[in-house]
Amino acid sequence: MRLSSIFGYFLSIILIISSCKFARNNSGHSVNERNKEAREDSIKLADAYARQSNIKPEVNPIAETDPVIDHPQEDAADDPAVWLNPHAPENSLIFGTNKKSGIYSYDLSGHQIEFYQLGKINNIDIRNRIRVGDKYMDILGGSNRSDNSIILYEIDSIGKLNNLLSQNYTIDTLDIDEVYGFCLYKDEHGQARILVNGKNGKVNQYLLVAGETHNPELIYLNSWKLDSQPEGMVADDAYGDLYIGEEEKGIWKLSLKKPELPPNLLQDSQKAFNPDIEYDIEGLALYSQPNGTGFLVASIQGSFSYAIFDRVDNRYLGSFKISPSDEIDGVEETDGIEIISHTFPGFERGIMIVQDGFNYRGPELIGQNFKYVSMDKVLKIVGDLRSEKSSEDPN
Repeated sequence: MRLSSIFGYFLSIILIISSCKFARNNSGHSVNERNKEAREDSIKLADAYARQSNIKPEVNPIAETDPVIDHPQEDAADDPAVWLNPHAPENSLIFGTNKKSGIYSYDLSGHQIEFYQLGKINNIDIRNRIRVGDKYMDILGGSNRSDNSIILYEIDSIGKLNNLLSQNYTIDTLDIDEVYGFCLYKDEHGQARILVNGKNGKVNQYLLVAGETHNPELIYLNSWKLDSQPEGMVADDAYGDLYIGEEEKGIWKLSLKKPELPPNLLQDSQKAFNPDIEYDIEGLALYSQPNGTGFLVASIQGSFSYAIFDRVDNRYLGSFKISPSDEIDGVEETDGIEIISHTFPGFERGIMIVQDGFNYRGPELIGQNFKYVSMDKVLKIVGDLRSEKSSEDPN
């Protein structure tokens, strides 16, 4: 990003944003606001750029999607998910949310294919070959803030979405006050578990089944409660673990196979124990490698970076950033991320998709979009970081 662009954006933020920490309700009493993003606070924005500059490992995007919306100041793009076309990987699709209005689909070059006007869709996730009754299907699910609901769609053979439920599954606002984070878990029986959280810290789990009339329906299973706002979630299908990012606290790990076990807050994901962590923690994604190895990646908005944790012991390995390539700008203030380890044309060892909070075309700030990163580059960084850790701690 050009220096003039950064300073110009700082100036625009200073002119239009108040940095006050409290709001007043109708009774005149002060109430805490949610934690502000960098785009809403010029000091936080400058701090995030400074922290990003201290992170040395970097990758570059090799493709990007069309913007989700035209207005450069609109915070609209949020969460991506990847659909692997099992019969023609070259025709696989990237789905991405516009949290103001619906879901886009893009090809592997970033060109828009479809737009589904479904409401204020925040987070989405995809699983292939889910068993529902005696049928198998690829499904996309998500959280819809328009009616505080869960959406579920079948993905057909050419990547189009077809409604799976007779109507959206609405959640009582006394239970989850505003649906937010969302992910899917494919259990050992090939069935889908649906996980959704809200701004009040509640996390609910449901099972997708074929109902008495063979129409798919959701059955409530159990819930957990965090102290503050979560968002990003990802399920490890092989291990039966769920990771939840509590934005200003850290990453929780809990068992989906044994939900009675107490959740574990990863020490290395907490700012108090790791100087490379700067809240908010947002999107989470897993990269699966052979023999159950791999790593967890978390988008760290406070430093415009991505933290890497070992999949097995969850120790922190290091962080990286996404810097500009010759033709595509870098990435800042990422919300949702997705990683898939399958081979695609141009992405031999998998693909990472990230939401870009500040999308530039040359010096011009334009509407937000999603960036594509080859996992070859990320895996090189992970390998280097593992080697460094091994040399520091031979035991």
